[in-house]
Amino acid sequence: MRILWLPGWFPSRVDFLNGDFIERHAKAISELADITVLYVIKDTQLQTAKSEIVKEQYGNLTVYRGYYKGKDGGSVFNKIGSVIQHHRLLFRLYYNLRKKSNSFDLCHVHIVLRQSLLALWLKWRFKMKYAVSEQNGWYMPGDRRFFRQNFLFRWFVKKIFNNAAALHVVSNSLGIELKKAGLFTRPYSVIPNVVNTNVFKQASDVNSKDAIGFIAITGDTRHKNTDGIIRSFTAFLKKGYKATLHIAGPNIEDLKQLVQINGVEDNVVFYGAVSNEKVASITQLSDAMIFFTRYETFGCVMAEAMCCGLPVIASRLPVLEENLKEGVDALFVESEDEKGLTEKLIEFAQNRQQFNNDLIAANAKDKYNYHRVALQFMELYQKVLAKED
Repeated sequence: MRILWLPGWFPSRVDFLNGDFIERHAKAISELADITVLYVIKDTQLQTAKSEIVKEQYGNLTVYRGYYKGKDGGSVFNKIGSVIQHHRLLFRLYYNLRKKSNSFDLCHVHIVLRQSLLALWLKWRFKMKYAVSEQNGWYMPGDRRFFRQNFLFRWFVKKIFNNAAALHVVSNSLGIELKKAGLFTRPYSVIPNVVNTNVFKQASDVNSKDAIGFIAITGDTRHKNTDGIIRSFTAFLKKGYKATLHIAGPNIEDLKQLVQINGVEDNVVFYGAVSNEKVASITQLSDAMIFFTRYETFGCVMAEAMCCGLPVIASRLPVLEENLKEGVDALFVESEDEKGLTEKLIEFAQNRQQFNNDLIAANAKDKYNYHRVALQFMELYQKVLAKED
C-alpha cells in the first residue's frame, strides 16, 4: 500500500520539535506500508534561492521537505503571498512525483491546515480518497482558537472534513468536540499517539534515593501551566520535602526568573529544547510526571512517561481520564488548582510505593508501541479503500 501524507506540522530545520508525534506515526506505519510525506514550510533564513527541496529516506518512509523564502509576520499582503508560495511549492512537489510515475492508493492529511487544499484537489481531479488525522488543540475547551479564525478559513476547514473518507482522532474527547462544532458528523476512529518504546523505557538500574524527582515538559507555558507547576512545587518544598523538578522544553527564560523569585534554584533544573532521547533520560531520573495542563487532545508526554514506568500527576480533564486511572498510574487534580497540585505532590511523596512501576511501563508499552498503532492505521486504510463512494 502506498500512502501520500500531507502533514500541517512536521519536524524540519525550522523547528525540529514541531509535529514530532506525526513523524513517529509515519515511522510506525512505514513498517507496514510505503509512506511519502510532502511538507512545506516558510524558512526566514533561506538566502540563496526562492525555495529548496530536501529529500530523506528512512526505509519505506520518504520525506520531502520544501522550504520557501519569507518573512515573519508582516502585512496581509505578505501573508497572502506566503500562502501562494506554500501551495505553489507543495503542488510542484506532488507533480514532480507524478512525472516519476509514482501513484498513490490514498492520501492522508494530518492537521487540517492550508496543505489540505492539495488533498481536496486530488479528490476532485484524480478521484483519490483522503483520510484526515486531527490533533490540533485549538478545538478544545481551554483554547478554542479555531472559532476565532475568519469565516473563510473556518469554511475551508469544514469543507476538508466533510469531504474526507474517514476521520482519525487521538482521543474520543477531541472527536466529541469536532462533532459539536459540526465539522464531522459521521463515526470516527480513535487511535492513540505512538511512543518509541526503544527510547522511552524503564531505566535499567534504579537507584534508591531520599529526594523525589519530578519531570514536567513545557512549550507554550500557558498551555502547560508550567508557572503554576513551579509555584505548587515551591509550596511543596516549603512543607519540608526534598525533591528536584526537571523541566524540559523551550520558552524557559520567564520560568527561570520565577524560580529565582521563589528561591528554589537548587531544586529546579532546566534543560531547554532537547531531543526525545534526552527527554527519555531525564524521565528515567524521575519518579513521577507533573502534567498540569489546561487542555490536550491526547498528551504524548503522558504516554512517554508511562512507558518509562512513571505515574502521572495530571489535570482532571476528560481527555486524560481516557488513558489514566486514579491510584493505578495517576493522581488527578483539578486544572489550575495550584493548592490542589501541592496537595497531590504531598500525597505522592507519602504514598509513592503504591504505584507498580513495572506494571505501568508494561501496560503503556503494550498500548502505545509502533506495531500495535501501525496495525490500527492499516485497518483504517483498508476500510477507506474498500468503502464505496
